[in-house]
Amino acid sequence: MSERTFVETSIRPTRIVWQPGDIEVPQDQDYLLRGASATGLVFDFGVEFFGELQVSVGGIVGAESATLDVRFGESMAEVLGSAYIEKRIKIRPDSVVRLGKTGFRFVRLETLDEGVTVELDRVMGVSTQRPLEYLGAFNSSDERLNRIWQVGAYTVQLCMQSRVWDGIKRGRSVWIGDLYPEAMVASVVFGEQPVFAESLDEIRDTTVAVDPEELGWMNGISGYSLWWLLTHHQWYLYHGNRDYLEDQRTYLRRLIPKLLRAIDSDGREQLDGWRFVDWAIERPHDHRAAHAGYQGLFAWALQAAGSLCEILEEPKLQQDCLAGGQQLARHIPPNETNKQAAALLVLGGLVDPQEVNRDLLSKSPCEGLTPFLTYPVLEARSLAGDISGCLELSRDYWGAMLDLGATTYWEDFDISWVTNTARIDRIAEEDEREIPIGFGRCQPGVALSLCHGWSCGVTAWLTNHVLGVRPSQPGSSVIEVRPSLADLEWVEGSFPTPHGVVRLRHTRTRDGRVTTDIDAPAGVEVSHVTGTQSE
Repeated sequence: MSERTFVETSIRPTRIVWQPGDIEVPQDQDYLLRGASATGLVFDFGVEFFGELQVSVGGIVGAESATLDVRFGESMAEVLGSAYIEKRIKIRPDSVVRLGKTGFRFVRLETLDEGVTVELDRVMGVSTQRPLEYLGAFNSSDERLNRIWQVGAYTVQLCMQSRVWDGIKRGRSVWIGDLYPEAMVASVVFGEQPVFAESLDEIRDTTVAVDPEELGWMNGISGYSLWWLLTHHQWYLYHGNRDYLEDQRTYLRRLIPKLLRAIDSDGREQLDGWRFVDWAIERPHDHRAAHAGYQGLFAWALQAAGSLCEILEEPKLQQDCLAGGQQLARHIPPNETNKQAAALLVLGGLVDPQEVNRDLLSKSPCEGLTPFLTYPVLEARSLAGDISGCLELSRDYWGAMLDLGATTYWEDFDISWVTNTARIDRIAEEDEREIPIGFGRCQPGVALSLCHGWSCGVTAWLTNHVLGVRPSQPGSSVIEVRPSLADLEWVEGSFPTPHGVVRLRHTRTRDGRVTTDIDAPAGVEVSHVTGTQSE
């Protein structure tokens, strides 16, 4: 990938956070570090970004050179403790050093040399990201929802590096399950971006290369091969790139039969490999909940696969997908009171959405969730018509991360983390808990990623269900518009298509009706518009 695809932007610290033993900064230089005094400086850049740190060194008093200890962190707790990324470098007077690259918001600088003082003329962050235009937009009468949408869009933008990464600090790899919500967000914010096709194909080709004779599972996870199907189905529906879909024909001809062999005579899925659903199921090793989730995910993915086969004019494979879905419908496992598994059963068409929402999803709605599969929970609750409940969940769950100081969404989050926990942008009090210390079911402690693309599905959900716009024909040639304002007075925004940007505004009138104004480009047909009462 050409480096010209990316832009570098200098970011100044928004504040300096001093540790105990504060040192007064002389007025003739910006910052002063004194060796072995257990002080150092912590810089807050105000927002998480991916990139490097650039330090301009002035004078060094007491030695010809000095050792600079640099700790990068996504939270104050990380840089004040044992950081996931820590560098030690030799610096000389009147020099400029640049180091990274990683995802960070905070940096701690110390010099470790006894009796040495280092004068720093300048400390800057250097952000590296794709210069993407926000073609999609969401704005409403609720500023909290607006911020929730924006943070999800920004998180996915940061993860769109040489490939679409899972996170920008740790991992930095393509994971197909993660790619599904990232692709959905990108589709409603940035439109078709080639890096998604490159990422999907990289894992496809890697999977084939491992054993050309026996097709393996993507990322070693059988469920991720199902997410690959779902991602391709949605990607084609949004962007309509027939040539790209045609490139998947050979792989589909191998993957679908392999999947169908994993359905037993009773209709139970028997997928092998790593049976990962999400971390809330994985860490307790809840095999029954994992089976329920896989049964629903499998049925949902076969619906997508059947649609792809219809488009590609593969009637035998299409019929096989239909038959496989019918076979799976013979076995409906209990959801084990697991919200994620229940949501996947709903999306697979195996259980009644209103019943599941009433009996499980609407009860203590934030409890037991993870950022990855709360997106399917929103979708399942939407099928039950509970838009008000979805908005409450969005405000309370994703909003809780914002309340804790997040500027990007986290790899893992449980609503219980809110209790007696310091914001990530300040030093904790003695009796407060600190994020990420002691937190995280996926990668505990400082390895926990606080910028993770799989956590951003709420952005796509708000566009699809509240702004109420989504494609109903490939390439967004026909879009369906069904706004659901619930308790909102108005919502407006835009939606990118291959034909241009659709702009919409919905306003509640005094009698409770919703009026809609749409500006759609040529080539886009609006199939349905409805005003709604409060849901």
